[in-house]
Amino acid sequence: MNTPELDFLKRHPTYAFSAISLFYSLSAELLRKYRHVLLWDNVCENQQINWSTGLVQTFLTHLKDKNGKLNAILHYNPKLPWSIDLIKQFEPLWYWDVLGEQEVVKKSAPIQQAFKNQLEPVNAWLANQPAVTISERPRVVKANTLNEKVNAHYLWAGVYPIAWSLDYLLKHEATIDYEYLGINQAAWTTCFEKLTDSEVELILFNKSLQAQVDFKSTQPISEAENVHTQIPANITFEYFMEGRKKIYI
Repeated sequence: MNTPELDFLKRHPTYAFSAISLFYSLSAELLRKYRHVLLWDNVCENQQINWSTGLVQTFLTHLKDKNGKLNAILHYNPKLPWSIDLIKQFEPLWYWDVLGEQEVVKKSAPIQQAFKNQLEPVNAWLANQPAVTISERPRVVKANTLNEKVNAHYLWAGVYPIAWSLDYLLKHEATIDYEYLGINQAAWTTCFEKLTDSEVELILFNKSLQAQVDFKSTQPISEAENVHTQIPANITFEYFMEGRKKIYI
């Protein structure tokens, strides 16, 4: 069973494994079967997964970092079933300074009261931080008007709104920055959202494709390089590892 979408992903296995881990609606069964070939930093950020307390418990080993705490990226995922019970069940495993920045946690009076001792110092620190001003988003750039002056990293990461399509990816296949394309949700949604579990398994189960992915060296872009290098003059674009929040100043 070959489709143009599958053929594209098979030609670019690092992108395929990264984007599937980050954007595909992975079931508990797929998480279990392919736990050793999924990129768990990306899984922690995945908002298409049907997260539950039980799911976190089942895959707790993979959701922890090298310090034995829950991965900081997971703290920012708004699709976790945030509640007093969830936080209490994994209480020793949270980074409280990170958890205090989670939007649901910040806005929940019951959670704030239940964990007052842990969260009050974080709230005091956040209150003293300068406000971030959100400016107008970059204008839409039509694909056929792009030129060499557009910074490729930010193009493929999705900073510039593009009319994404598989035809567009095929046209530029040889020059795509696949590391940055791997965090571009708009491109994935437009081109690959209709993939089925069976098709995804054709990628994840493929030993030849697995062998082409260096899982040990794969890391979030924010760790890989300083993204402030060569930023277009009208944009300050920062990636924080904790959730890779996109901030336009």
